[in-house]
Formats: sequence, structure tokens, C-alpha cells
Amino acid sequence: MAQGALCLWGEEGCGKSVLAQALVKNLQTEGYLVAIAEPATPKQMLTSISEQFALNPYNLEGKALALDALKLLVSDFLVKTPAVLVIDDAQMCKPDFRHWLKKAKKRGGCNLLLLATNPPLTDIFLSVPRIELKPMSEKAIREIMVNAAVSRGIQLNNADLSRLQSRTGGNPTLAIRSFEEEYLGIDQEAADHKRYFDITPLILIAGTVFVVIRFIGLGTSDKSMYILGGIGGAVFLGLSRLIYSLPKEGRRVN
Repeated sequence: MAQGALCLWGEEGCGKSVLAQALVKNLQTEGYLVAIAEPATPKQMLTSISEQFALNPYNLEGKALALDALKLLVSDFLVKTPAVLVIDDAQMCKPDFRHWLKKAKKRGGCNLLLLATNPPLTDIFLSVPRIELKPMSEKAIREIMVNAAVSRGIQLNNADLSRLQSRTGGNPTLAIRSFEEEYLGIDQEAADHKRYFDITPLILIAGTVFVVIRFIGLGTSDKSMYILGGIGGAVFLGLSRLIYSLPKEGRRVN
């Protein structure tokens, strides 16, 4: 890793974790201790790192060390020992933890491997060389899908490969996912539907508000409120009809 630190970044599923696993195995072969941490509170992450390095994150009374003491414990260890920190989803780590990483790297002896999706141009990310993992070639994506099919006793022809490949965008994870969805009937898109929410209650509330405004305008002889309520009510009815004419949520669109 250049200058003791490296950031691998790219879209989700582009192969960062697979490459990182290969790098970790190579580092361990060369005699490096490796600790892998995922986003959590700074104290939780430092406690996990210290335990992986066989450090004691507790004081003589058996109580957990304070955050500053954990930072010092780990950074002192990194200065003296050939070890590597691997931080997954580093862009999601708390700024306090990322600032500590920057200070530890500046102090010396802190070897870092950061895995990130769209890392921000701030703190540790400014001082670490980056390598972007580009989308894989069409040939590589096809090989991934063919190998997945062979491992399951399924044969794909060129037409099948072309059709499935159009869904992947050069992403190896999507290559496997597309194959599994098509031939194994595994619905891995269920989680994506959770990104949507039902706005019907909001529209009902808005419609009620406009009806109330219209009645107030009628009662007070305020023409502007009466007209506003009427226009709002008409928009509400139109939106209601549009929403209920849409396909049901459970219908799958390929």
C-alpha cells in the first residue's frame, strides 16, 4: 500500500470486499496483523480493533477504557507493530473516528486499507491515495455468470448471457444476482421496495385541509379562500384517481 495507506472505492458490489480479502490474506502471509472494522460508534470500533490485536480494552478494575484511552492504546500499538487496519464502508464512520485515523496515520506506523462508496473529500480521505474500481469488462461479467451457472448445473447460451448482462452495468455482484433471479427464482429485489413509502395519508390530509379552507371561505364570504379551497380539492381528486389507477405494489416489472 502506497505510503502505508490506500482507499479502494467504487459503487456497491463492484468487488471491493473480494479484492480486500485477497489483500488481507497476502498481508497476513507477509506477517502483518490485520484488524477489520465496520462502521459503529468510535468506542465500539476501537474496542473491536483492540480485541483483534489481542490488546486489553479494560483497566485494572475490569471496566472498559474511555474513548481517549482506547485511541492511545491502539495508536501506540500501531507505531510499534507491523499491523494493518481495514475499515469497511469507511465513508459511514463517524467523523471523530476518521479524524483519529488521520492523526494515527500522521503519527506514523498506521497502515490503512479503506473500503468506501463515494468517499467524501475530507479528513482521512484527503490524505490517502485512492484506487477506483471501474465496472468490469463484458467478457469478465460473462465469465462470472457462466461460472455461476456451471456450479449449479445450468447452461447459458449467448442470447441468455446478452439478456442478463444488460442488467449488470459491469457490476459483478449484480451479475450473480441477475442469474439467481432469472434461473433460481430468488427474489433479491425485495429490499429495494423498502425505499418507497405510501404518500396516500399525506394526500388525504392535504385534501381535508383544502375542504376546510373552502368551507371557511364560504362561511366568511372570503372569495379567495373559497376559490383556493376549490382548486385544492380538484387537485386532490385528480391525484387520488391517479394513485388508485397505478399498478399494485406487488406487481413485478422486468
